[in-house]
Amino acid sequence: MRRGLQSGWPVRRAHDQSSVAGRPASTGLRWIDTHATVLREFMSCAANASVASFDLFDTLLVRVFGCPTDLFAAMADRIALTHPDFDRGKFVQMRVEAERCARQTAAGQGQSEITLKQIYAELAAMSDGGGPKLECAMALECELEIASVRPDQQIKAAFDELVARGTRVVIVSDMYLPLACIEEMLAGAAINGHARIYLSNDCRRSKADGSVWEHLKTDLGLSPQDVVAHIGDNAEADGRVAARFGVTPFLLTPPHRRAPACAYPAAGHWFNDSCRALLQQSLVLHRDNPRIDPFWLAVAHLVVLPVTLGFAAYVRDIAEQDGGRRVFFLARDGLIFQKAYEAAWRRPQDPPSRYLWASRRCLNFAMIDAIDEEALAFLLSGYSVLPVGDFLRRVDLDPTDPEVATVVQHHFPAATHSVETRSDRDALRAMMIELGPIILRRASAERAPLLAHLKSASLFAGPGVVVDLGWHGSLQRSLMLLGQRKTGALPDLVGAYLGTFEKRVRLVAGQPMRATGWLFDADEPRAASAVIRNSVEVVELLMSAPESGIRCLRANNGVIEPVRIVEPEESGRIEVAAVLHDAIETACRALRPYIESVPRSVLRETALQNLKALLEKPSAIDAEKFRSVLHAEGFGAARYRPLVAEISGTRNRRGIADAYGRSFWQAGFLAGLSPGERLALEATLRFRRLRASLRHGA
Repeated sequence: MRRGLQSGWPVRRAHDQSSVAGRPASTGLRWIDTHATVLREFMSCAANASVASFDLFDTLLVRVFGCPTDLFAAMADRIALTHPDFDRGKFVQMRVEAERCARQTAAGQGQSEITLKQIYAELAAMSDGGGPKLECAMALECELEIASVRPDQQIKAAFDELVARGTRVVIVSDMYLPLACIEEMLAGAAINGHARIYLSNDCRRSKADGSVWEHLKTDLGLSPQDVVAHIGDNAEADGRVAARFGVTPFLLTPPHRRAPACAYPAAGHWFNDSCRALLQQSLVLHRDNPRIDPFWLAVAHLVVLPVTLGFAAYVRDIAEQDGGRRVFFLARDGLIFQKAYEAAWRRPQDPPSRYLWASRRCLNFAMIDAIDEEALAFLLSGYSVLPVGDFLRRVDLDPTDPEVATVVQHHFPAATHSVETRSDRDALRAMMIELGPIILRRASAERAPLLAHLKSASLFAGPGVVVDLGWHGSLQRSLMLLGQRKTGALPDLVGAYLGTFEKRVRLVAGQPMRATGWLFDADEPRAASAVIRNSVEVVELLMSAPESGIRCLRANNGVIEPVRIVEPEESGRIEVAAVLHDAIETACRALRPYIESVPRSVLRETALQNLKALLEKPSAIDAEKFRSVLHAEGFGAARYRPLVAEISGTRNRRGIADAYGRSFWQAGFLAGLSPGERLALEATLRFRRLRASLRHGA
């Protein structure tokens, strides 16, 4: 396709305001069908054509960059790493202007294309000599261009099929990059078997004016009756001009139109455009997969990707303090951060990170060696009304076991009795104390395989970073106490969390526990903490792993393995998590060559802004999608409820207000209401608050 003004991307306007203002992933994303339709038509024609021609950029190859000047901005960020006084903005402007001048000069000389050397000659003429040497900058541009591309798998499959059939396949591209650079791109993408590459700056013919088609026909010895089938994405160069020169064109949707409006507010840096570009590619790649909902692909690239990339960078920064620390990611929420860390940030000389089988249930129960206040706080924890039996089952005590049942009968009429009142809570506490010997035996049995797993991971063998989503650091404390029990000394572990709340653990065995949060630490800054507090449960869903929870560990023929909490209610969450994880891992690998130079502040600001947009101002579609996923309350998966509660019975004021109170994500609940229902809810809530204040005053 024609390289246009600037860099090799299709000429395009800045983002429409309609696609960058308003709500994210809120317009009901649909698959882009033109790839499949156009590709079928092209292959049908190419089967009987003399030549099958492929456009290169945005057809055979796709980029991680989303708009023309993004690569130049990424170059500027990279150069600034070694030249702190380098003017990033000025370089981007000069690089664009140099290309414009080079094209203007070439047009005056009757040339239809320019070379990268000509561009940099213009750049040299306008440079003051500061910054890096221009030869180095030109080499860096080629390096980043080569690293930025990957094959469009659907187009490549068609390319490979035609080559295998014996069809004469060519690549036609208007591009200023050197032929050697293009060949390296093709080799890296495993694109081979083509008869020719017609590169405009090499053959001095272009698609833009059609001269390349005359050259191609002469070069290949084609007659006027021979059919040339060409596929590309530029309506002018690949379409109208090609048809005027007797070529049969097939047009794909241009990249900037491959994703419907799904805007998040973060903008102003090439990283944000890249997130959108990767989403566009992913939408096309997965359009034929019925198990993948495009809504979750949008959430993955526009919300989860900035969070995981930024936090994983923070983890590496923490790990490199104090002379270097090994990194341990805790199951399950740590898995997506581990994937981002390994794919985008871990240096080759650093040891691979480890994924620990850990959970609140697994760690906190196994460390109980006395039924003290700390143990009781864990055993009785939770804010939902649960039957007595659920409190027992979540620590693997069977209410029907005679020994357990006898104790239950001392305190409750039955294990089905719901714990609702203050006296119920007191009775539950007394029951757990009486069950102490049974609980301690169970905890001891679980402790041995857990310690064996932690030892095999070398968790206690030196300084380390334990990584989790957040929020209180209780798992880190449990690990440190287990380490003290195993080795006789508190292990040197630092906690790295997406965020920590004000009531996080600060002491372990009387010693300060080192733990920090990336977005906020101990609820500071409050504005960042408030974003997450809109719905901690939604954030936990976005970062969850595509695997069931861990109840405990066991030794099976000498091999330590997790005992999973497998529940049918988990299936929806696991399917969503699988989509998110695959998207994040792929995107992080694609961004690795560039991400080092992105300022940490950009990563953090993007993560916060896009999380805020989703959590505070969701659309009705956002609410509906999240409503379909159940959330497991507490530990041990005793109960599941929708993130956005359904309204029971008729949709009257009371039913709406009760459902609002039950929702884990109240902004999501509001998004699903009609304007009239919102007004009714506001009035009901005001009345309830007034009544409560009057009672309190009385």
